[in-house]
Parts: sequence; structure tokens; C-alpha cells
Amino acid sequence: MNFIESDTGVKFQDSIVEDMLDDFSKNRGYEYSAINLYNLPYAFAYMTESKDIFGCSVSKEIADAIGKNSKGFSTKQFHSNYYIKREEGSRSKIRLMFYGHAESVKDGGNEAIIMRIVEVPPGADVDAAEHLYQKKIVLDGAKFFNFYMKRKRRVDMARSKLR
Repeated sequence: MNFIESDTGVKFQDSIVEDMLDDFSKNRGYEYSAINLYNLPYAFAYMTESKDIFGCSVSKEIADAIGKNSKGFSTKQFHSNYYIKREEGSRSKIRLMFYGHAESVKDGGNEAIIMRIVEVPPGADVDAAEHLYQKKIVLDGAKFFNFYMKRKRRVDMARSKLR
């Protein structure tokens, strides 16, 4: 989740993380042979359904886009964090989704996914949503793999010293 939050600029509430885990499990993501230690955080995010991010903390860039493009939401700054808040009377939903998994020639053949934040009017589905923010996330598999291996080495080191 740290990698996903860092790359997206959204800090997820625990309830959203639980929903994402449920989606990954229901989609049987753990059985896909293409998922490995090089792409796990991004494959995990990609295999989830769109999530309502009302109340989540977002980056300044996302906060600015919401302030500029949204009719039903704004953000409130508290210290260095920006939290999504609903405008009075709004019944819209603000959702985050991932799509467009592909290799990008422009990025040297690296895999990428698109993260999109949309505002869904009351009674409408995601297809009728207003786009608020979009970001292409180039997958850096070596970064996660190296993080995982370093953490594993340190856990093994601690185990060997604390027996």
C-alpha cells in the first residue's frame, strides 16, 4: 500500500484497503501467473474495482484538480494534508479507478497503468462521470522488488540475532 499511496498521491482509509483486498481475492488475483514481486503493488491496484475516496487525504496536485474541476467536492487543508470533503447539498460520489494496463513505447517499453479520479452524479454510473484528475503511473518493478528483498534481509537478520 505504501507504494500505491506514494505513486497515486492518495492515502487510503483502512476500509478502502479492506475493500481492495476483497476485490483482489474475489478476482483471484493471487492465481495470475503474471503477478510477481516486480509488479505486485500495481497488479493489486489494477485488479480492484473503483473506490469511493471521500474523506481520504490527497496530494496538493490532486487537491488543486478537485478544486478546479469538481462541482460536488472540495478539499480542506489540515497541516500539510488535503482531505476530500463534500460540498453542502452534493450527492455525487468521488471515485478512484485504475485502467489501461499496457506497455508504453514512450516510457522505454515499461509497463504503465492509468489512475483516474472521477465525480459520479447521483443515480449515474461511472461511465457518465466527470473526469477530475488523471495520472499515468509507470511501473517501477525493481523498486518494489529491492524494497521487499531489503526488508526480508533485515527481518532474517533480526531473527538470527534475537534467538
